[in-house]
Amino acid sequence: MKVSIIIPCVYINERAVKCIRECLNLNYDDLEVIVLPDKTSKKSKDDRLRIIETGKVKPGVKRNIGM
Repeated sequence: MKVSIIIPCVYINERAVKCIRECLNLNYDDLEVIVLPDKTSKKSKDDRLRIIETGKVKPGVKRNIGM
């Protein structure tokens, strides 16, 4: 079973980075972490992490984009 964690945020700051690290440390065989900032220049080296720019929308809309 695939486990997806969706993290809506305005930008990727230290708190978001800590949250992402903790999520990636979870013990699941098939894990993906989807981060949805308004805008970012960050890239992911981890295949389990997807960063999708959403533009300036509300958190509920961001969660729907992540699904």
